[in-house]
Amino acid sequence: MQTLRNRAHLCSAYMNRHEPNGFSTQVVPSSASLMEASIKALCETGQVDRALDALLPLSEPSDHIYMPLLKACNKLKSLRHVQYVHYHITKHMVSSPNGYLGNYLVITPAKCGAFENAYDVFKGLSKRNAVTWMRILSSYVDIGRVRDAIGIYECMREEGTMPDAATFVSLLKACGGLSNLEAGKKLHLDAERMNYISNVYVNTTLISMYGKCKSMTLAENVFSGLIERNIVTWNAMLTVYVEQEQAERALRLYRQLHEEGIIPNERIIMTSIQACALLGEKLEKGVNHGYVSTKSISLHIGRALHSEAWKKGFVSHVFVSNTLLSMYGKCGSVNEAEFVFNSLSDCDFISWNAMLSMFIEDREARKALQLHKKLREENVTPNTLTLTMALQACGILVEKKETFGLDQISSKMVSWKIGKGLHHDIRESGQNVDVFVGSALVNMYGKCGTIDEAENVFIGLNHKDIVSLNSMLSTYLDQNEGERALALFTYMQKEQLGMDMTTILCLLQACRQTGIMDTCWELYFMFISSGLTMSALLATTLIHVFGSFASIEDAQAIFDLVCFPNVAIWTANITGYAREGSSISCL
Repeated sequence: MQTLRNRAHLCSAYMNRHEPNGFSTQVVPSSASLMEASIKALCETGQVDRALDALLPLSEPSDHIYMPLLKACNKLKSLRHVQYVHYHITKHMVSSPNGYLGNYLVITPAKCGAFENAYDVFKGLSKRNAVTWMRILSSYVDIGRVRDAIGIYECMREEGTMPDAATFVSLLKACGGLSNLEAGKKLHLDAERMNYISNVYVNTTLISMYGKCKSMTLAENVFSGLIERNIVTWNAMLTVYVEQEQAERALRLYRQLHEEGIIPNERIIMTSIQACALLGEKLEKGVNHGYVSTKSISLHIGRALHSEAWKKGFVSHVFVSNTLLSMYGKCGSVNEAEFVFNSLSDCDFISWNAMLSMFIEDREARKALQLHKKLREENVTPNTLTLTMALQACGILVEKKETFGLDQISSKMVSWKIGKGLHHDIRESGQNVDVFVGSALVNMYGKCGTIDEAENVFIGLNHKDIVSLNSMLSTYLDQNEGERALALFTYMQKEQLGMDMTTILCLLQACRQTGIMDTCWELYFMFISSGLTMSALLATTLIHVFGSFASIEDAQAIFDLVCFPNVAIWTANITGYAREGSSISCL
């Protein structure tokens, strides 16, 4: 990329052109001071072009006039304007711009996305202080070029410039984002040598960095080594435990926080509620009661945290309420989640979708569809996830086989009407049917028995992936259309679409429906060559399929491949022998 100095002739052209789109030279100030005041006023109102017009005639502008111009250019993110200002500075300033002006000349091109330009300006400065280094270093961190940023840091140290705390914070965050533990450790040592280890922001970032690098011991060492801990460092350690799914440790730390008399803020309580949600998903072995669900334990703690959040007025904040929704859902208390949701004065998409997700998981199709209806009544435009879950609810409703109203309308008909309406709304709104919504539509139409409509959706998808493919295969199988499923398999091979375990299982079932053994063998060899691990479900399916073809030897061969066959595998094998009439082999 050309440097700003190499591009100076472009800026010179701006100064000499008189086209309507160029910078005119018709502004003639009565005095330099009045013109500079005018330039500042124009910059403050966003009239950058007029400000540059006014700058042009000034042959000896004061240094401080450039700052409002650069700030205005920074706000516009216009590299063209930045280059013009830089050209004017280099033409009229006797010495190289340094200090505050030099720092801003570095950061402004970077804000415009011209990082190489920013680096050229940086190299051209005769004097560079810690702030200047920090500006260029942060620019590279922001675009993810962390290794370049670390290289700049090393040059900074070689030049003898002492980095400030902000430099360490920026680099440590970058190391955490890349999980670069070795670079993080080196920065930690440098921070200790320069006595930044007592800085709360540096320590907090160190804890977070070690956590993201999955080095829990080092994170704990930093935290435990602190003479004084504030609410920020406590939350940093809590967050590390939650991010690494160490729920028990997080809750013990929260208890320790209380014991030390620290008053938790909303962030602390929210992170602790997240720990409860994690704990609610686990099982632990009780001393006297065998395997006991920890949901009751985590629910008890979560309720206590909910009470504390309510007393402190934190539940009015939507992100705290959303965390409570998630916690109650994962702890199996949908009723309490509903209570939290209904208490919200302002819901966002996370709130709506969290509640919908719980109803779907609990197979409460009616409640899910009622909630979706309420969402539309409140003029909230559903996103992709919302639509996907509403369509899933239609499919669940079909499976319940209920009737509605005095006319005893079947759940299949009701689901089809609702799903059809959702599909219509999607088309009318101009929303693209992505692979997730498309797969949900295919499943919905399939469960409703309208296989042609499912096919039309599948064919109309711009991008077909493994999810939409499996949805279509499952639809064919549900309607006993094994031949159509195998025809889709042929299409998959032609289009070189991949497959996963679900795809293979569906196709094996299609072979069983159609009685086509050759394709079954083809699928089996594809599985062998793919290097996939033989699962219990696949083994059971293969044994059933080979057994249905009266190929007992093949079924037995699959059975022998399984090291520890479960009840389902034993049953499938025995069924095959029984189907053949070999009662002795069954025994």
